[in-house]
Parts: sequence; structure tokens; C-alpha cells
Amino acid sequence: MSKYNNDYYFLFRETDERIPLMTADEETVSRKYAYQAALVGEKPFVFHNGSIDWQKANKTKPLSVPPDVLFNGADVLVD
Repeated sequence: MSKYNNDYYFLFRETDERIPLMTADEETVSRKYAYQAALVGEKPFVFHNGSIDWQKANKTKPLSVPPDVLFNGADVLVD
């Protein structure tokens, strides 16, 4: 970790139609998750695959194991 300040990584969303589209559920949206941090003790933010209907309609099989990094606009979820 001594070179921590010398290492930089740029993340780009892969263009693969099988990757889940991180979409907030209604309760998470109502909590303005994009603008306000969750408070200690609050329920966690909940997301689902927002592209599942499109994937089914186009017979695109979603990935069985999602990637370690998912995107929701400019927000990043890292496993």
C-alpha cells in the first residue's frame, strides 16, 4: 500500500447486454439515495436488475454471476 497514491484506476461500463442494470426499488428512490447518504441504522438501499424485462423480450440470458463492479449512472457498486 505504500504506492497507493501512485495507482489510479478508471472504470468503464462494459457494453454487454447480459450485465444487470442496477435500478433502485421505489423505497430506495423515495429516500433520495443519489443525493443523501444512508444514516446508521436505516434499511439498506435495494436495487434490482432493471433490464430483466428487456433481456427476456430479446431472449438475452442475464449473466449467472454479475461482475464485481456495477454501475447506476455515475454511481458505482463494488463487490
